[in-house]
Amino acid sequence: MGFPEKFRTASVCVVLVFGAGCGGSNSSSGPTAPTSINSTQINAATVQMGKTFSAAVQAMSTVGCPEPGSDGGYQFCTVGVATDIPCSGGGTLTVTGSLNGDLAYYGTGAMTGAFTLTPTKCAIPKSSLVISGEPSLTVTGTADFFYGSATDFSITETGKIGYGPQPSGTCDSNLTIAATYGTGATCKVTGTLCGQTINQSCE
Repeated sequence: MGFPEKFRTASVCVVLVFGAGCGGSNSSSGPTAPTSINSTQINAATVQMGKTFSAAVQAMSTVGCPEPGSDGGYQFCTVGVATDIPCSGGGTLTVTGSLNGDLAYYGTGAMTGAFTLTPTKCAIPKSSLVISGEPSLTVTGTADFFYGSATDFSITETGKIGYGPQPSGTCDSNLTIAATYGTGATCKVTGTLCGQTINQSCE
């Protein structure tokens, strides 16, 4: 005699939920999915953010800023920033804000800036994870320019990032990113991300 439809449906549900076969047979369950981002993924996310922001600064230019008068000195200049930088594994890092400072001839001098940093499905290398802003990250810092091009910068970035899809969650970010360009270029990230202390090259 067959089971009524409602009992057949209930039996299927038991198999799906508990992973056990009918008649009491045993079967092993699959691997447990990770519930939080691991240290390797945190380091990879740090490198990705450092590299991508460094590329954003390198794309900035003070060419076109007013030149000082004939008596020399400095001329104040504001440089607006609104750019999408592709992450190496897919997705983007959007940087918006401005740089301000007194520049000498040919766009040379130091500038300070305040930016909003928004990762959008920015892939973490060597993983299936992407990161996003929750909703965005706040960035402040300085950059030096020589003849219109950035030579170095140091910024502090704070806020929350989201990560996913497996595992998924949010965590705090408090990082300092510093880089130099040209011969012997360097890039380094220090601080904390997702509760982990960071001291990582991002070259």
